Parts: sequence; C-alpha cells; structure tokens
Amino acid sequence: MFHVFQFCNSDFMGLFSEHSEDSGLFYDYSSDNISMKYNEVMFLLSAYINSSKEDYIKFLTTRSLRSKLYSKEVMYEKVTETIEGFATYVELLVLKQLNKPLFEHSLTDLIENLKDKDNYFSMRELSYDVGALLLITMNKFNIDFNGVLLGKSFISDLCCFEYIKPNIEEIEEIKDIASKRSLDNQKAVNDFLSSGVQEVKFDRLIGYNPMGAKRFNDKVLIKYLVIVIIDGIEQSLNGSFCLVCDNNYDWIKLYKKNE
Repeated sequence: MFHVFQFCNSDFMGLFSEHSEDSGLFYDYSSDNISMKYNEVMFLLSAYINSSKEDYIKFLTTRSLRSKLYSKEVMYEKVTETIEGFATYVELLVLKQLNKPLFEHSLTDLIENLKDKDNYFSMRELSYDVGALLLITMNKFNIDFNGVLLGKSFISDLCCFEYIKPNIEEIEEIKDIASKRSLDNQKAVNDFLSSGVQEVKFDRLIGYNPMGAKRFNDKVLIKYLVIVIIDGIEQSLNGSFCLVCDNNYDWIKLYKKNE
C-alpha cells in the first residue's frame, strides 16, 4: 500500500523518471566499487549503533566520492532505497507497534545482513536494508525526511554536510567474493543454456522479475516472470529464462527453460 502512495504521487514519478531495473542487472560489481560500498555502509552502521553524527557524515562523504566514480550504480541504489527501503522502514515501524521484541529481532537481522560481505553482490536486495537503516538513523538524529515522503528527494540527498575525509579500507575478501561470483554466474548461465531451452520470439521486453537475477557478460538469468510483447499482444510468461542483450544493452533474445 505504501508503494501505491508513492506511485500515485507525481513528484515521486518525476524523481524516478530516469530509473530502470536494467541498471541493476548491469550493476558494476567490481571489487573496487563493492569495497567502497562496504566501507560506506559500515560508516552508516557505526552512525546508528554509536549515535555518531561524524560517522554519518563519513557515510555521506563516501557515497559522494563513490558517486563520482560509479554514478549509475549509486543512482540505482538511491532509487531502490527510496522505493523499497522506505517501504521496509514502514514495515518495521508497524512491527514495532505490534510486537516490539519481534521488531528488535528484525532490526538485528537487518544489521547482520549489512555486515555480511556476500550480500553486497545482490545490490537490489541490499538496498532495502540500507534505505531502512538510513531512515532509522536519520530519525535518531532528528533529521527531517519529510521531503522524501513527499517525493522531493532521495533519502541520502537530504542532509547537507561538510566534508570529513573517510578512512576507506581495501578489503581483500571482497576481491575473492567478486571473482567467485563471476565464475558462479558464468557456470549458471552455461548450465542453463545446455539444459534444454527454447527460444521465445518477441517484439519487445516490457518487464521482468529483478530479484535473484544473475548476469554474465551479455546474458542474464531471470526467475519466475518476464513480460513481453508478442505479435502486438502483451504476454506474461512464467518459468526460468535467459535474456541476451546487444552492445547497446537492448534485449535481443529470450530463452525459456523446458520444464
């Protein structure tokens, strides 16, 4: 219902006008980006746990620095935090009213998820938790986020700050995870295409389920749902799929697993 509130608001639609889930599929999971991202979120966690405004500013500074290097990636995060992270925050507030121990347990799980480096290679899902924690932390510091609720701003763009140089640590473990994830995705794509598939001819791709997608180079594995135009008619297809794009990132082929 919160999404209905958001998407019936013209200001929200304007804020999200350049957003595409394709940005998430082609997100740069390089070890440099993810290492900076992990440092960034650790500053946010410290800001919340230790009530440290200085660490909150370090979070904002690190995000600002990263946005200069990975602008598309950071924009994708900010949109997802504002859409899904705010909805997660609303869920937590409701849970807090209904069952405070369960709320505290859920918040502890959220924090542990953000500490787990493996979760940084599923940026859409991670942004749910980052967005929610951003709002919880802003609430702790009495930072007014009414502008986000009205669709005027992304969550992390609300607070003005003076630059504090963050100490960004290189994380070797993330390099290992990035390499392993790339190999795992390559194997998943190869296994899918060799397991028995049929090509689905389509005019245009309308949408797909972005959760749990796996990409290797120009191929993306999608679970459960794609929506396409076939012979001028919109059709929702269920199953397991592989999408293939060209050099312009336009979708040109679709394969469905025989099940």
